Amino acid sequence: MPDALHISPLGHLLLSQEGETALHSDDAATKKILHAFERSSAEGLFTLGSIGVQSHDPSLDYWKDFATQFLADLSRLANAFE
Repeated sequence: MPDALHISPLGHLLLSQEGETALHSDDAATKKILHAFERSSAEGLFTLGSIGVQSHDPSLDYWKDFATQFLADLSRLANAFE
């Protein structure tokens, strides 16, 4: 189960899977997030930001807020050119 998101020394965003889960959601949402991070960190962040999940881990909360804000800004930018 996901424990935390961290940045590797090479600058890669990684989802560790040690210990108890930091996500408080149904199994389907947790599995969707895990599967997305297995494909890429970009897809994982997109999924984390677009799914309403609760966590008790500050790193997951930070990156969820980061991704949610990015998606909101991207949406506003797209609307500006319409």
